Amino acid sequence: MIKKIEFINWKSLANATLHIDPLTILIGANASGKSNVLDALLFLQRIASGISLTQALEGNASLPAIRGGLDWAALKGKVDFTLTVTLDEPDHNDLKVTVVASVINKYAFSVNGYPEDVAHSQLRNLFILDPIPSHMRGYSALSPSLSPDAANLAGVMAALPEAKQAELNQAIDTYLRHLPEQDLGSVRAEKVGHFGSDAMLYCEEVWGDGPPQLIDARNMSDGTLRFLAILVALLTRPAGSLLVIEEVDSGLHPSRADLLVRMLKEVGGSRGVDVLATTHNPALLDALGPGLFPCVTVAHRDPRTGHTQLTPLDQIDRLPKLLAMGSLGRLSTSGRLEKAVSGQEDD
Repeated sequence: MIKKIEFINWKSLANATLHIDPLTILIGANASGKSNVLDALLFLQRIASGISLTQALEGNASLPAIRGGLDWAALKGKVDFTLTVTLDEPDHNDLKVTVVASVINKYAFSVNGYPEDVAHSQLRNLFILDPIPSHMRGYSALSPSLSPDAANLAGVMAALPEAKQAELNQAIDTYLRHLPEQDLGSVRAEKVGHFGSDAMLYCEEVWGDGPPQLIDARNMSDGTLRFLAILVALLTRPAGSLLVIEEVDSGLHPSRADLLVRMLKEVGGSRGVDVLATTHNPALLDALGPGLFPCVTVAHRDPRTGHTQLTPLDQIDRLPKLLAMGSLGRLSTSGRLEKAVSGQEDD
């Protein structure tokens, strides 16, 4: 599993380190550098899969470019960057992977004395999930693995083996059923078409004492589809992998934030899948509770240089005093948390 990532001259991160826990929540104001962290993970996943430096950044006919492409990969004024990933490998203790890349020359990929295939395997298991509900509403072909936009969600669910399908049904009953205002009955994907090679999502809505109303994905809410995609990703990623989700609670009602946190923690923990998520939602921050405060990292810009810094929440000296003023969500909403880590907060 990935334990930490060190950034040198990557985009706005001149010198920063992100520690990865079983559940890691990355917060910060707009343009604080959160997306730059996720871009680095996507870049690492791509080059570990054998994609060239240029195509990993610029994209190609089948691969979208990383924001800014080659021109903005390195910190302004620099021509190279270094990304170092520390992996927790049972057979090798801590294993370090270092990627040194130049925007004008080729990159170097090195591992501290251990086989590269071990490192490549870990980095290839990085999965950046950005569920797009509009992409999930149609029919999709049966598939063994979820696409980054979850467009093939129905196809993945319908192709699950029987044991995994039972696990999914149990998780749906535990976490998804009470997500909407009304209770959901069954949520399933059914094979369709003459050859049964495609699938469609269906669910039953239960209102009062009336009979269940069957609807398909075209009429399911954005929040339900995104929540289901995250759940399926948690259940289908291999143990030891890292699942990355930007704006994890997008489309989710604030009253359901605690349900999402519980699902991420319990399902990810039981399957050995780590989760890194970003959020702006104060309700989700309040749903974390003090026990998960050490898992929160605040991205913020140094007011003198503009460089992104990553500060673990539990390393903020004034945190107890700040929390006496209000909850974590309230501190974030008011901007006091970001001011505190940037050294701008008044006593």
